[in-house]
Amino acid sequence: MARHRLVRAFLVDGTVAGTWTIAKRRLTVEPFGRLTRRDRAAVAAEGARLLAFVAPGTDPSDVAVRSTA
Repeated sequence: MARHRLVRAFLVDGTVAGTWTIAKRRLTVEPFGRLTRRDRAAVAAEGARLLAFVAPGTDPSDVAVRSTA
């Protein structure tokens, strides 16, 4: 039997811009490239909403958007 797979990707302006993971009630976002401040803020806000849905009682500070080198 095939296992279902969840694609943990996020979009910016309709383009796949990175991946996300949740571990120990913390959401980590890893962009593929540099995000503008506006996009970074939007991704963090959406991440906070996702984390609140998946793990009620978490704080928006439990979302980390990593920087690319």
